[in-house]
Amino acid sequence: MDSLLLARTTVHPDCCGRFPVFDLLRKASVVHLTPIRSRNVRAVGYHPGSRTLVVAFHSGGTYEYYDVAQVLFDELTNSVPRPWTRVGAAVKRHRCAPIRPSLR
Repeated sequence: MDSLLLARTTVHPDCCGRFPVFDLLRKASVVHLTPIRSRNVRAVGYHPGSRTLVVAFHSGGTYEYYDVAQVLFDELTNSVPRPWTRVGAAVKRHRCAPIRPSLR
């Protein structure tokens, strides 16, 4: 199962900033990224069917975090100051894979 999830490291956003996210049945769906005000994170998206959180960082890296509760996505997008500082540690406890590695 891990090799199936990690096989998507060459996926790039389309012209609208959307990233494909694949569930375990290999059905493609699109996650729309929502820009947030953060020093570290540029935008986040969530796919409730697969419970996948997509995080695009200002450094250029974009990662999928798996089996994430929607409440963490909601906390990132509810316009509180420093959202990644508040929620990032909880998100990082989940298994993840890069969609696009950091440019740094």
